[in-house]
Amino acid sequence: MHLSRQIGILLSVLVAGIIVSTLLMLGIYAIPTSLVEKHVHVSAELIGQEGLVAYVIPGYNQSRLDNFTDALMLGEAVFTPYKTLAENAMLNERFSGYDPVSSLLESLDGAAPETEPYARYWHGYLLFLKPLLLFFSIGSIRYLLAITEILLMLLFTVELAKHGKQAVMAFFALLAGLCPPALMNSLHYAPCFMIAIIAGFLVLHSNRSYPVIFLLTGMSTAFIDFLTFPILTLIIPLTVYVLQSRKTHPWILLFPVFAWSLGYAGLWAGKWLVGSILLRRNLFSDALLTLLTRTSAQDVQGYAVPVTAGFTACLRTLITPVTMIACLVSIISLLPSVKTSDHKKRFPLLLTAMMPVLWTLLACNHSLEHAFFAYRTLAASIFPLVLAVSPPKEKAL
Repeated sequence: MHLSRQIGILLSVLVAGIIVSTLLMLGIYAIPTSLVEKHVHVSAELIGQEGLVAYVIPGYNQSRLDNFTDALMLGEAVFTPYKTLAENAMLNERFSGYDPVSSLLESLDGAAPETEPYARYWHGYLLFLKPLLLFFSIGSIRYLLAITEILLMLLFTVELAKHGKQAVMAFFALLAGLCPPALMNSLHYAPCFMIAIIAGFLVLHSNRSYPVIFLLTGMSTAFIDFLTFPILTLIIPLTVYVLQSRKTHPWILLFPVFAWSLGYAGLWAGKWLVGSILLRRNLFSDALLTLLTRTSAQDVQGYAVPVTAGFTACLRTLITPVTMIACLVSIISLLPSVKTSDHKKRFPLLLTAMMPVLWTLLACNHSLEHAFFAYRTLAASIFPLVLAVSPPKEKAL
């Protein structure tokens, strides 16, 4: 009865989240695009100067930005071709082709480049991006992202430091693998990282509301993220949850993973359902076709590849001297505390570390095509994997 009531609460929150998300998107698209066109134009010019392939740290692959998607996101802030608010909010028309920057600039100058619906995502990032574009261009927004992410990292580290050095050192190794300079300079990358840190912080300060936190984390990821490395928003709070739990058997992972998955998949499917109802057209077909493509063992040209191809491509990007040195330093620093660590938590932590590996195998096509940023899916494993060397006892967390 207790479990059924919990599931009932989660489903109620999910339904409420779908309704709220729909209203938010309608509100976002109600903001006149003319108010943000100036800063979008300046932003597009800056991205055009950088190029679609740009690096924060020249020659360092992990620092590569995704200006292609950033340009699409800017385009979503100004492109409203349909007559009704519901059509614009649900179909999310985007520019076609392989140069969204040029298409965006042409559109702002009065041309009519080719477009196509992009309805499979919520595009909830506009909830923050569009108001920011009222006052700032992407250069200033990147500074705001950097400040926000640095503050979140510091707050999270301070909280971890109260509970022992193991979690801090594991988080240090994780950051080395994620390449924060890239996260701070990308509209595309930032949301997942910030959601993950906030969720981890909430778990550290929660007693009994873990399922709701994981549900809301999955929902927030589906609403805001653009399919970057979404599992990071599960792994960080789940690792903290394992460390705080008095229980040590692997079954403790089931309900948090279920809650996150329900929130992530449920809210995402909610977009297709609401859009189909409001517009009286099928939004499921394109979404499901894309899902089948992204989980197929095929490359971008459609040729068959080994099911491990995506995992291998992500692993190659993840393994750098910086990442390896950071992991080695963290592990060596934890070795003296192995004797006093809670070895019973090692198995749940190792299971948590396996989840990103399974994700890259399942999303083979996506992981292979977008390994330059999707490698952070694998990087998420660093946090629980390093902690598995010397898990702190429950009383320390």
